[in-house]
Amino acid sequence: MIGLLIKLVICPITLILSDSILTTLNFASTYQAIIVGVVFAIFAHILEVFFLMPTMIWMNNLLDFIAAIFVIYLSQYFISGVYITLTGATLASIFINVTELIEHYYLVRSGNAKKDI
Repeated sequence: MIGLLIKLVICPITLILSDSILTTLNFASTYQAIIVGVVFAIFAHILEVFFLMPTMIWMNNLLDFIAAIFVIYLSQYFISGVYITLTGATLASIFINVTELIEHYYLVRSGNAKKDI
């Protein structure tokens, strides 16, 4: 459960920072980035519950990377005023994936990578 709490904080912050850095990622308002970040955090936590094991950290990060691209890119079709290119979604996914990698190592080493939803 600690993984979900970390994701609920880190993913929206990373998307807000990505929005301010990247020109190919444009949320009309900050709350839109927060919504997309929370949706991805929940989706990533579900992936984490099913796939995160000490031997599969890189596999889980690859799945998170692909899922982040899809969630971020497709969010422009569900939230008005959002403009995201595939390049912007990919770059934002790289930023999120760096934080996910650090979090996964922390969860595995601390023994918090439990199978609970």
